[in-house]
Amino acid sequence: MVEILKGAYWSKSEAFLLPLTGLSRTQKYQMTSFLYWEDYSIDNFQLILRFKHDNLVEFVKYCRKTVFPILDSGGYLIEIYDFENETVMVLDMSVWGMDIEMFLRGKYSKMSRDAKDMITEYHTFYDRGPKILIEISAALEPTQKFSALGGVSALEYAADNYGLDLAELKKVGELGGIFDKEKETLECKSEGVKE
Repeated sequence: MVEILKGAYWSKSEAFLLPLTGLSRTQKYQMTSFLYWEDYSIDNFQLILRFKHDNLVEFVKYCRKTVFPILDSGGYLIEIYDFENETVMVLDMSVWGMDIEMFLRGKYSKMSRDAKDMITEYHTFYDRGPKILIEISAALEPTQKFSALGGVSALEYAADNYGLDLAELKKVGELGGIFDKEKETLECKSEGVKE
């Protein structure tokens, strides 16, 4: 896969899997997602969320009102671990199994229409109309023509601007790189309070 439209590594779990939870991008508490943590793994369709907070009691109130109803409606929540200033939630995302399989292979353009719609909705922001980051759009629809890329497809843009062979890019058919396991692994010990 080709990691072109964004130079530095960007979290693939936050870009493509976190939106499938139904949670909003804007949360009161800082939220990040991971693919691996101790015995939990995206290979088993498990997604790990970490929330940072200063007050556990207030965070739990927020979760009961905002986070749990969404996660419970999808049947996603498996485990919760509370630590000092952070809470880790483990989700069962097996309902999105086929999309996760495409994600694991870096085949973002092959994800289902339902998944693509949720990902697009999650990342859409408004600035004189709805907009989405080009790296998300290009990964989901690499053959679509984009005005932000001068009216050419993301594959054509990559070939023209990075000296890559268009025929080879079309064979691969993808522009988003595969996740980096090390960067997508949560580093904290599960010695917190398990709920």
